Amino acid sequence: GGLRLVATALDRPVATAAGAEVGPALGAARLAHIAAGDGSVAEVCTKPAQAARFDPEPALAEALAPRWMLYRQLYPALRGLFATTSTGHPA
Repeated sequence: GGLRLVATALDRPVATAAGAEVGPALGAARLAHIAAGDGSVAEVCTKPAQAARFDPEPALAEALAPRWMLYRQLYPALRGLFATTSTGHPA
């Protein structure tokens, strides 16, 4: 999965929250609940349960190391091209 790669690339654990797929709607509902005076921020805005955790994988990091080094060499050389393609105009 993608989050396994992110955790490995960042060399940090990555966690997903239970119910993350409804996060924006839940956040809006919580704000409305607080605005209506039906609870305090501490009461309404509780931390969601952790659904999954992805830890960095040393073997994967080792396998990706040559690609990371290539990226580190190519990115500075191509930076101007990236700016041009994202805006349609030269940087």
